[in-house]
Amino acid sequence: MTADPSGAEGLAGRTFGFIGWGPESLAMLDALREWRPGIEKEAMAFGADSDHLPLQRTTPSLESLFRHAEVIFAEGGPDFLASHLPTVRLAISDRHLLVLLGRGWSMAAMLEILKERKLARCMLLPSSPGTLRTMAYLTSPYLTSQERNFFQDMFSALDLCMELKEESHFDVLQGLAQFAPAALYTIIESMADGVVMMGFPRSAAFQYLASLLHGSAERILAGKTPPGELREQALSVEVAAAGLIEMESSGIRGIMMRAIQRAVDHGGKKRHSSQPSPQEPYQYDG
Repeated sequence: MTADPSGAEGLAGRTFGFIGWGPESLAMLDALREWRPGIEKEAMAFGADSDHLPLQRTTPSLESLFRHAEVIFAEGGPDFLASHLPTVRLAISDRHLLVLLGRGWSMAAMLEILKERKLARCMLLPSSPGTLRTMAYLTSPYLTSQERNFFQDMFSALDLCMELKEESHFDVLQGLAQFAPAALYTIIESMADGVVMMGFPRSAAFQYLASLLHGSAERILAGKTPPGELREQALSVEVAAAGLIEMESSGIRGIMMRAIQRAVDHGGKKRHSSQPSPQEPYQYDG
């Protein structure tokens, strides 16, 4: 009896390819290596510099890439991807899953051209030592439930994998990833300044505040108690309540909310200024 290619076994045996190559492709390959060791030996790349490529197989033909691979990651600027769209439109079929990396094209723009195809858009969020390896993704509505589960399983080696409901949320996450560390460092520095004013050593203040922030973050990541409840538990101490009254009276919540909105809006405007409209640079008939 022939195995159903849409079943779990058929999905697990899917082959991989890359259109273009860049830092997000490399990060994606590193994540996939943990899920399927040796994937760099079987995956194929098109439009990449073979001298600096960790993959062992390349092809000069986009058509051959689509014949070989079923899950295809595409990275590149609008001009690079746009130049290959006519070929992609003819080569892609229901057996393919095209995964968009970076900011070259939005999924909405790609669906205008490729119509009812299985697409996903991924973004690996910036990380630093000690932070979680995080990916956010969005899929088109044309994937089956088994394909969605397979897609999630591919990135099971990552610490946090978030499915988004709207494409605009990529801008929110990217703005937050770039703004939040600067904001948190500013908060820690300000709190350290406060205790230094009372004669406490600055280096010791930084170390202790960082340990408190680390412990608080771990409790949130554990997911057992919502942040609001954790805040209420902390406020049961009279000293904490007295200090928070001063923060709240200065409008700290509104300041942080407006700062995040400003950061996200600024980043979104910069990114979308280089994003082509669905009809540029090609218009298709039919």
